[in-house]
Amino acid sequence: MTEFDFTEIHCHTDQGSNLRFKDSTVKVEAGIDYAIQIGLKGMAITDHESLSAHIRALNYVKKLKAKAEEKGEAFDFSLILGNEIYLIDQTEQKDDFKGQPGTDNFWHFLLLAKDAQGHRQLRELSTRAWQRAYSYKGVVRPNTFYQDIEEIVGKKPGHLIASTACLGGRLAHLVAAGDTQGVIDFCAWCRKQFGEENFFIEMQCGVTPEQIDFNQRILRFCKTFGYPWVISNDVHYLSKDKRKLHEAFLNSSAEDEAASREMGEFYESTYFKTPAEMMERLSYYEKSDIVAGFRNSERIRQMCADAGDYGLFRKTIVPERKMLQPPVIRGTFAPYYSICPNIQALADSPYEQDRFFLQECEKGLAEKNIVLTEAIARRVDVEVEQMLKISDALGCRMSGYYNLMQRIIEIAWTVSFVGNGRGSSCGFYCAYLMNITQVDSIKHNLPWWRHIHQTKVELADVDSDFSPSKRPQIFELLKQEFGYERCLNIITFRSETLKSAIKTACRGLGIDSDTANELSPLVPVTRGHVWTWSECCKGTEDNGFQPVTELLNRIRLFPMLEETIQEIGGLVSGSGIHASGFYIFNNPYLEQVSMMRAPNGTPVTCWEMADSDAAGCLKVDLLVTDAVEKMQKCVELLCADGLMQWQGSLKATYDKYLHPDVLNYDDSSMWDEAGEGKIIDLFQFQGPLGIEAMRKIRPRTLKQLALASSVMRLMGNEDMEPMDHYVALKGHRENWIKEMQDHGLNDEEQQALISLLDENDGCSIEQEDMMRLVLDPHISGFTMPECNKLRKGTSKKKKDIIDAALKRYYEKGQQIGTRKAMLDYVYTFGIKPQLGYSFSSCHTLPYAAIALQEMNLYHFYPHIYWQTAVLTINAGANESNDDNGATNYGKIAKAIGDMKHQGVQVALPEITSASFGFKPDATSDRIIFGLKGMVGIGDEAAQQVVANRPYNSLADFYQKNMNLGNVALLALVKGGCFDCFGLTRQQAAQQMLDCIAFAKVEPKGALTFQNFPAMKAMPGFIPSQMDFQVSLVSFRSYIFKKEFLFSNKPKAYKLDDYAARFFENEAIHCFTEGLEYDYQGADFIIYQAKFEKRYKELIQELTEWMQQPETLSAFNQRLNDAFCGDLRDKYLKGCTAKWEMDSLSFYYTEHELSHANLAQYNVSSFSSIPEEPIVLAVKERKDRKTGVVSTWNQYQLFRIAGTVLDRDNTKHTISLLTLEGVVTVKFFAGNFAHYNKQISEKLPGQDKKTVIEKSWFARGTKLLITGIRRSDNFVPKKYSDSVYNHTVCLIEEVLPDGSLQLKLDRERTDD
Repeated sequence: MTEFDFTEIHCHTDQGSNLRFKDSTVKVEAGIDYAIQIGLKGMAITDHESLSAHIRALNYVKKLKAKAEEKGEAFDFSLILGNEIYLIDQTEQKDDFKGQPGTDNFWHFLLLAKDAQGHRQLRELSTRAWQRAYSYKGVVRPNTFYQDIEEIVGKKPGHLIASTACLGGRLAHLVAAGDTQGVIDFCAWCRKQFGEENFFIEMQCGVTPEQIDFNQRILRFCKTFGYPWVISNDVHYLSKDKRKLHEAFLNSSAEDEAASREMGEFYESTYFKTPAEMMERLSYYEKSDIVAGFRNSERIRQMCADAGDYGLFRKTIVPERKMLQPPVIRGTFAPYYSICPNIQALADSPYEQDRFFLQECEKGLAEKNIVLTEAIARRVDVEVEQMLKISDALGCRMSGYYNLMQRIIEIAWTVSFVGNGRGSSCGFYCAYLMNITQVDSIKHNLPWWRHIHQTKVELADVDSDFSPSKRPQIFELLKQEFGYERCLNIITFRSETLKSAIKTACRGLGIDSDTANELSPLVPVTRGHVWTWSECCKGTEDNGFQPVTELLNRIRLFPMLEETIQEIGGLVSGSGIHASGFYIFNNPYLEQVSMMRAPNGTPVTCWEMADSDAAGCLKVDLLVTDAVEKMQKCVELLCADGLMQWQGSLKATYDKYLHPDVLNYDDSSMWDEAGEGKIIDLFQFQGPLGIEAMRKIRPRTLKQLALASSVMRLMGNEDMEPMDHYVALKGHRENWIKEMQDHGLNDEEQQALISLLDENDGCSIEQEDMMRLVLDPHISGFTMPECNKLRKGTSKKKKDIIDAALKRYYEKGQQIGTRKAMLDYVYTFGIKPQLGYSFSSCHTLPYAAIALQEMNLYHFYPHIYWQTAVLTINAGANESNDDNGATNYGKIAKAIGDMKHQGVQVALPEITSASFGFKPDATSDRIIFGLKGMVGIGDEAAQQVVANRPYNSLADFYQKNMNLGNVALLALVKGGCFDCFGLTRQQAAQQMLDCIAFAKVEPKGALTFQNFPAMKAMPGFIPSQMDFQVSLVSFRSYIFKKEFLFSNKPKAYKLDDYAARFFENEAIHCFTEGLEYDYQGADFIIYQAKFEKRYKELIQELTEWMQQPETLSAFNQRLNDAFCGDLRDKYLKGCTAKWEMDSLSFYYTEHELSHANLAQYNVSSFSSIPEEPIVLAVKERKDRKTGVVSTWNQYQLFRIAGTVLDRDNTKHTISLLTLEGVVTVKFFAGNFAHYNKQISEKLPGQDKKTVIEKSWFARGTKLLITGIRRSDNFVPKKYSDSVYNHTVCLIEEVLPDGSLQLKLDRERTDD
C-alpha cells in the first residue's frame, strides 16, 4: 500500500440514486471505467436507500476482469456494495406510504457489505425501510431505525462497515450544534453495533465553510477519542467539467422535488478525484492526516476483499407447486412405455413434481377426448426427454415449472379470459394437454424444438395473455395463493431516451416547453426503438445512414443543449412497475432480493428483471391484450341477451364457444368479411398495414392468416417486398417453380425446397422457415445452437453475428456439396427477408387464432355485439371492472367512423336509458352510446347518472345531479342526452345553463353602490340620461384615496391631472368654489365633507332608479345572462355537429363539412384517388456537395378535407374523418412536428406563458390537406411550382355560402 492508494467509498449512480429524485449523472459502467482510468484502487456503490445498481455493477466488473485475463493483464480493482441509508429514531417516523409528513430529518449514514452475510443484512435493512416508506414533500422517504440496526446488525456484527456519511448525517448535525455529548454517544453506539474495527468517521473534500469547519472539528474529535477517519468525495458526477451538465439535470426536477433537496455549493465537490486533487483541496490538514484517511479507505477495501460476488448470483430457483394430494398416474401412456422410456421415467420418478406433470398430461388427453396414438406418445416422449435432460443440467425440476404455470393460469381463469398462449411454449404439446396453451401443436404443425431443446439449458418462457383490466386482480390472487412474502412485482427503470432527454435538458436549461415539444418528435423511432444521439448524427441502415439534420441543426441553436442531451441520454431517471413480469419465490424473497416500492406504493424487487434473473428469481409473465378483454366482454353481452348460455364459469363458457378446438375454421363468407376489412379491430390487423395485408392476401385458412400477420412485418429490400412476393406465389405453384428455375435450381433442389416450404407457398416468412432451411442436411446442416445463433442475430440485426453465421452457412453448405446456386437462392429468399423483424410460427399462429375467435364472434352472432364490445373496451367503459383505464377517445372515434362507413347505426346516449358502457340494441341493429365514452364524463359521473334514475325532465335530472361539474353537465347536453325530452340541442343547452345559473348565481335582494361597478360594466344597462351621474360616481371613487390626501383638518384631497380634467370640463359648474372645492396654486383641492353633501344631491335620480324593483330584476337577469354567456363562450361554441365531435368523438347528425363547397377547393374523395401516385414529370436534382445528378418523380397532387380524430406522435400519423370515411395521413417527422406543436407566448405582466394556438392535430380540428395517396395512406406533399403553397390548411369556419375560412400558417411569436 502506498500513501496515494485510494478507494472511493461513497459513490452515487443513476440506477440507484435517481429512483426517487434526480441526483446523479454517473452511469454505472461509466463510473467504474472512470475510477479505473484515474487510478483508484476501488469504489463502493452507495446509492440513496437503494441496492438497485449492485448486480449490474458486479456484472460489469466481472466483464472487465475477464477481458483483462484474456489479455494476460492484472486487474487490481475492487467493487464494494453498500447503501446510504436514512438513519432516524423510531419516534420520528410516519407509518403509511402516502401518509402525512413525518420528520424532516433524514440523517444520511453509510453501510458497506464485507461479505454475503453483510449483503443479506443490507437487504433486510433496506426492505424494512421500504416497508414503512412514506411521502414527504413529494419525495418518498424510506427510513431505517436505530432499532433495526440493533436487531439485524448488533446481534450478528462484523459483516457490515459503517461510516457517518456527509453533512446530511446526524454526526455532522451534532457537531454543528456543538453537542459534544451527543457526538460521543452517537459514535459509541455505532462502534457498539458494528464493532470497533468496522466504524469510520467520514470527511469529504468540499470547500464550503460548513464542510471545512466540520472536517477540522471532527478530526480533533477522532484524535482525542481514537476513532479512525476516512476521506470520500460523495460522487454524483464523473468529473469537474461535468458540473454544469449535472446542475442542468438537477434543475429539470419538479418544483416540489427541488424544494426538498440540498442544492447549490454542496454539489461543487461531488465528483471523482485523484488523491493528488484531494490533497490540494484538504491543504488545511497535515499531510499525514490526509494519508491516514486514504489508508483507511484501502483498509476498508481489504476488509471487503473476500466478498467476491456477495453470493448474489444463483441458478433459477423454481417454486414448488403445493399438492393437495399425491399425484395419481392412470397409466394412459403405459402401452407405449417400451418405445417411450422418458414417459415411463416420469411415472417412476421419485419427484412428486414429475409425477404430477404426467398426471396432468394424462388428464388432458381424457378431457380433450384425444385418442392416444403412437405418434402422439412419441411426441410427448421427445418433449419429456428434453425436459428431463434440462432438469438435470439446471439442477431443478422443469416439471415443477410447468405445474406452477398451470396453477397460475387456473387462478387467472377465475376472473379473466386467458389467451391461446404466445411464443415458443405453444409448440410444446404437453403445455396444450395441461391447458397452459390452447392450440394443438401437433394438428397445426408447431415445432417443440423452438421451446425446449437440450442444447438450450434454460427455463423457456411460458407466456399467456389476460384481460388488461384484470391483471391487478390476478396479481393479488397470486399473492394470496403463494404468500405475500414470496411474491414481488418487478421494478423497471425509466431511462432517458433521446426524446425524453431533449425535454429534460430543455427544462434544466430554462428552454421553453414549446421548443422541447417541437424538437422531441423529430427523433426517429424504428420498430419501437427510439434513435440515440449517435444514430441521429450518423444515421442508420433504415435511412441509408443519413443524419437527422433538421433535429441536429435546431438543437445546435441553443447553448449547451447538445452537451446536456448527450450527458442525460441513457440516464436512469425514475422507476416504475414491469407491466407483466412478476416473481414467485420458493422461500421468502429476502433470500434472493430485497423489496422496494414503486411510485404508487406497490412492493417491487430492488433489481430490474435481468439482474433479478441473475439472482435466481423465477419470473412469470402476465401479459395482456385488449383482444382478450374484448372477447370476454362480447361473450358477456351475448350471454346477457341469451345468445350464448353461461356454463357456470368463465373457462367453461369459453371452452364451449371460443376454444380453438371448437371454432369454425372453414366458413367462406366469414373469411370474405375478414378480407374485406369489415371486422372492426380485428386482432393484429387493426392498422393500415394490417388492413392492406388482409385485402391483398385474402387468407382462407388459419395458417394463411398467421402468415399474413407475419409477412406484413418483414423488412423489404432491393430484391423484393415480402408481402407482394407472398401474394405472387400464394396458390400459384407455377410462379414458384419458375422463380427457382430462373435462379438455376435443378429438380432435386426444387423438390427439397418444396418439402420444406410447401405449406407457405414457397415463402420463408416465419423464423422456423429459415431455421428448417439451414438445419436441413442437404442445404447447410446447421446444428441447433448454430441455428439459434443465426435466428437471434437476424432478429436483432446484429451485423457481426449475422456475418459470422452466413460465413458458416456457406462454408458448411459447400462442405456437404450444396451448389452455390442453391445456397444463394436460400439466402436471398429464405434468410434475407427475415433480417430485422420476423416472428415464430409458435407466436403467429396462436395470435392468428385470436383473430379467428373474433371472426367467429362477429360472423356467427349479430355483428352489433362484437362492435359494442370493441367500443366498450376502447372507452374503458366495462361495468364489470373495478378500475377502468383511461378512455381512448381517438380509438372510439376511428372505430365509430369505420362502423358508420359500413352502415352501423350508433345511437345517442339517452339520459333515461344509456348505460355506463356501450350497449347493443339487437332488435334495432344499433349500438347505444355509453356514458363513459363521452368526453368529460368519468367513471364516477357515469355511474352517478345511472344510479340516480329515473328522470322525467332536464330540470329533474339537474336537481338529482347538480354536484356534477359544468364540463360534465354541458357535455351531456352537447352529446344529445336530453333529446329524448323533445328538446333541440340549443333548447337543452339554454335549460341547462338556466339550471346552473339558478344554483350558482345568487340574486341580489337590493342594489347598493357596491354593485355599481357591475352595473357600469353591463352595456346599456344604466339609462343614458344618467351618464353624468355615472361619471360623477366614478370620479368620487377615484379621488378619495390615501395617495391624494392633502390635509386631515379639514379632510381634503388634491386632484391629479386625470381627475382635474374631468372636474374642470364636466363637473365644476355643479360645485361652489370655497365650499366644495378650492385652488392650491394650479391644483384643485376637494373638501370631502362638503363635497359628499352636494354629491348626494347630484346623484339623487340615479339613486332612486337603483331602488326601483324593475332595476333590481333587470340587474339579476343581466347577472344570470352574463354567467350563462361565459359558459357558452367556454363550452358551447360552434354548431351541433361540432358539439357532437367534442362530446361523442363522432358526428351523429352530419359532418361539419357537409355544407362546404369542397369542389371549389378541388377536394377529392379518398377512394377516387389512385392508390399509387401518378407521375407527371421526371426531374433532375444536383447534389450541392458531390455534384452527382439524380432523378425524382413529380406526382399529381390531390386534396382531402376532414376532421382530426386521433394522432400518433410516434408514427407521425393522424386519423382524418372525411365525408367518405376515416383516412390515415402519414407525415414526415419535421412536418408533423410543425403542425402538431402548441404555440405559447409570455404576455406582458404574466409569469407563465399563455397558449395562443393549440396543435392543429388536436381532435376536432378541421383540415384541408394537399398530397398524394400511397396505398391506404395519404401523404402530404407540395412542390415549389405547384398551385398549392401549403400542405396543410386549418379550416376555421364553413361560411354560409359553403366557402371555407382558411388559416394558411401557424402563429408566430417573438420568443
